Amino acid sequence: MTKQQIIAQVEARFDISLDPKYLHFVFLKKRRLVEDATWPRFTLLGQSLGSMILAWEALAQVIPDLYIGRPTCLRCFRTIGAHIT
Repeated sequence: MTKQQIIAQVEARFDISLDPKYLHFVFLKKRRLVEDATWPRFTLLGQSLGSMILAWEALAQVIPDLYIGRPTCLRCFRTIGAHIT
């Protein structure tokens, strides 16, 4: 999915206009770690661990001004962000 497609979906679903020049999307390669099919047992635990790995992958690419994502990763962002600033 491209940046333009994501913005178009946001506008269609939530009626919010976004300026693409102010947005940077980080496309993650390990996304499968948060899909339920990856974890047939202990799904919530596996997804929580997978989301922390995704948070690490995302932080390796860019430090965000705004975080929108899984709550389990928020602690990772806070901890790492505190050491960077």
